[in-house]
Formats: sequence, structure tokens, C-alpha cells
Amino acid sequence: MLEGKSSGEYMRGFTSSIRREPIGPVGQVAPWNYPMMMSVWKFAPALAAGNTVVLKPSDTTPASSYWMVERMQEIFPPGVCNLVCGDRDTGVALTAHPIPQLVSITGSTRAGIAVATAAAQDVKRAHLELGGKAPVVVFDDVDIAAAVDGISVAGLFNGGQDCTAATRLIVSPGVHADFVAALTGPVTSFQHSALVTEHGCASVFGRSQRAQARLIIDEMAHPDVRRQLHEAAKGLGLGRPPVADHVGNDPAA
Repeated sequence: MLEGKSSGEYMRGFTSSIRREPIGPVGQVAPWNYPMMMSVWKFAPALAAGNTVVLKPSDTTPASSYWMVERMQEIFPPGVCNLVCGDRDTGVALTAHPIPQLVSITGSTRAGIAVATAAAQDVKRAHLELGGKAPVVVFDDVDIAAAVDGISVAGLFNGGQDCTAATRLIVSPGVHADFVAALTGPVTSFQHSALVTEHGCASVFGRSQRAQARLIIDEMAHPDVRRQLHEAAKGLGLGRPPVADHVGNDPAA
């Protein structure tokens, strides 16, 4: 593999080298689940590589990004760190604009497809970090206690609002009953709260996310699963997370 510092003769009579250069203006769209850290993760690599950035934070969580960019603009030259606030249409306008040479989004698969399609129109680079279900496969030789400890945290960290949240489990039949029984206690003992504490995790964010969760519950094919989740979802956002068994392979589940 040729690295940026590499230089040599790869063909007789010719010296070749690889030089890393800044891409130029970068348009970035960040989600709401880690608003401050998402801004850091978007800005830092692009600036370190010598690029300029225009960031659009989520329209529901812009305050921390606004504050951070104000502080950054006190340090960096004008035009290096930029923020534009707005809704989904603003993000579309940013990623489709011809000036950014790279566009980046952290969001849903649907949003990623839209950004990649827009980027393809003028062959700009695209960086996509897309959400989805993250299945954990549990085999017969599992250490049940260790797996339950890891999965309960991985599934509920930040209220389960994470692109790598372990919210779907595929469990081998040989340990299925024991594993579900062991998992149910720790998971349902978590208490969602407005603040993350030693014994709880963050609440489900906003009315739109709670409505989406209830919609998914309503679309569950199995009536026992729907009844179980509806009971657990009462007051969703400050309730206790449910464990649903035998939900099938519906991607929304």
C-alpha cells in the first residue's frame, strides 16, 4: 500500500509520489442524538486535513453547535468554520450545492441515499454514516452473564438512540430461554430519565421519536408482542425499556 509519504520509482525512468492535499469546502449534516460531539466529530478531521467546513446541525438541537462555532470563529480565520441552521430542506440545499467538494451526513439510510444521489450529480465525494438495527448473534457457548451485561448497556446507552445500539438479538435455540430470562431483569430495571445517571439512561428524544416508536409497535405483526410493548411504552420517554421476544425479521422491529 502506498502511503502519503511514499516516493519511488514504480516504472523505470519515472519517479512517482503521493501527496495528500485538502479537498476544499466540506458540507456536513449532523443529527440530534449527540449534538455537541457530532459537531466535534464532523469539524475536527476536516479541519485537521486543511479543509473548510459548513455544518448544519439538527433543527431540534442546534444550540450547542451554535455555541461551539462561535468559539471556533474566535480562533480560526473568517470562513473556515461555518454554521447554517435549518430543517431538512436546508440540509438538502447544502449537500446538493456545487461548491462543497465533499458532503458528509450522519443520519438515516433514506437520508444517506438522498445525499449520495445528490453528490453523484457532480461527482463530489460523499461520507455516509447511516443508522439502522445492529444485530447481536448469541451462540450456544455464550457466557450468558457476560453477554447480558454487555448487551444491556450497548442496547440502552443514550436511550438506545445510537447507530450501533444493540437493539436486535439473534439467539441460538439452545440458550434462548435462559438468555431471555437473564436479559429481561437488567433491561427492564433500567429507568429512563431526563439525565443519565448511574442507574438509568437518557430518555427517548422528542415527540417525533416517541411517535415513531409507537408506530413501530402498532405495526408489529404478533398481537402478544404489541400488547407487551404497548404496556411497556406507556409514558414512553420516562418509562422502562421492554424486551420483545419472537418479533421476526421485520427491519422496523
